[in-house]
Amino acid sequence: MVYHYNNLDTLNVTAIKNSSYHETGSVVNVANLTAGRIVVENGGYIKEVALASTATNDTAAVVVNGYVGTVDSSAIAEESNKVTATGSGYVVHNGSDEAASMGTATSVETAITTLSQLHEFRDRVNGGQDYTGLTVKLGADLDLTGVVWTPIGNSNNPFSGTFDGQNHTIKGLTNAGYEATADNATFTTSTSNSSGYAYGLFGIIGHKTNNTAAVTLKNLIFTEVNIDAPQSNMCGALVGADVKAAKSTSGTINSNYTGDITISNIRVSGSIKALDSVAGVVGKIYSKGATNISNCSNSADITILGTNQKKGAGILGFISTAGSLTLTGCSNSGNISYANSLVELENIAGIVIAMLTSSNHITVTGNTNTGTIQTIDRGASIVFAMGYAVSTASSLVVNNNTCSANDGYNCAYGLDGNGGSGSTYPNA
Repeated sequence: MVYHYNNLDTLNVTAIKNSSYHETGSVVNVANLTAGRIVVENGGYIKEVALASTATNDTAAVVVNGYVGTVDSSAIAEESNKVTATGSGYVVHNGSDEAASMGTATSVETAITTLSQLHEFRDRVNGGQDYTGLTVKLGADLDLTGVVWTPIGNSNNPFSGTFDGQNHTIKGLTNAGYEATADNATFTTSTSNSSGYAYGLFGIIGHKTNNTAAVTLKNLIFTEVNIDAPQSNMCGALVGADVKAAKSTSGTINSNYTGDITISNIRVSGSIKALDSVAGVVGKIYSKGATNISNCSNSADITILGTNQKKGAGILGFISTAGSLTLTGCSNSGNISYANSLVELENIAGIVIAMLTSSNHITVTGNTNTGTIQTIDRGASIVFAMGYAVSTASSLVVNNNTCSANDGYNCAYGLDGNGGSGSTYPNA
């Protein structure tokens, strides 16, 4: 038997007699099978299996215990039983017509219990395995102290699966030693090509071409976070940004992304400093789908390194969406401040900063802030809203939140238009 544990671009299997090829790593493009037996192990990934025209039931077989994207059988006369999926296996499209699937995607899981396995998972994602429909579970506490961490998911290859920390702890996440460049595919720019990048345990989430691919991140504890990223314009301990908010040198990664994003039960402590859209949990989200954030807490001090309307909050640094945001049951006890002298036009909040539009819906309920909000102009203990007719917008629901008394600001504060008069929500 032949076992493969790492990443491959393309695999060609022409003959394996009296044995089989076992994929425990990933093939990010195509595995061409002429003759022999391929076994995709649980946790293994092959984007496409292409059966040669000479493949027969007697000479070729694929057993799927893991994940296969597509089986291309267009070159053969009859599929028959060449491809089988076990109880833990999943084939997204089976056959040249791509009409049938086999297995259950949620049964395919990858378990991480060591730092090397976390690195391997990261490298698979950044190498092209997007994990759509798959679940990755953290099975042990991990210490990243002193580790130069490159985020999971970048502008070329974002993460679009489920990550369940199972209430384990990641200690010492830091960007020290990390350099974001166009070469390592995590570099992002604004439309004017100014510098900036997404940073967190996950850099960029969502999907480049599958507009509805959902992402779930849950049950994870961060301790002793130490991020000081003066060029990061989308930064959180858990995730930097989604594919609609993040940009590559050629523009927005996926401007049509409507995938639902679910983030729950995340705890963060330490210190996080970044240029813009910085928060304890998530930096920036623009998805047109439903974003749900619940039961998260931040005690890390958040420092906004930029000026002139740069943004910072305890849970979510900035959201601008044509979809919806529901943010419930979260708390912040970290101090939110600017590194430079305070000027007018600050955007700062204890929980979230949100842009309202004529079509989105923002619901912020049952949250608590006890951290200090440092501002002289525009800020709020819970939510700072801006954009479309904030004072009358039915799209903004803010209630049952608990505000701190040490910042002098209301639970919520909103601006009509891009600037203009403000509206307070004292009973929010």
